[in-house]
Amino acid sequence: MATLSLHKNSHNHEKNDADVQMTLKNLQILDVCIDGFDDGLSRLYRRLIQYRASILNMAVC
Repeated sequence: MATLSLHKNSHNHEKNDADVQMTLKNLQILDVCIDGFDDGLSRLYRRLIQYRASILNMAVC
């Protein structure tokens, strides 16, 4: 949505500082959200690997 707003304004040649600042703020928020999501997926992946190893160890016994 932030990039759409910036793209729309660039076609209308109505870029103003407030729109650009709002777009940058929205992109920063999006970046933080993506980082959090990425961290969560990384932890989930590591946990799945641990579970897999545990199950394989139980199967060997």
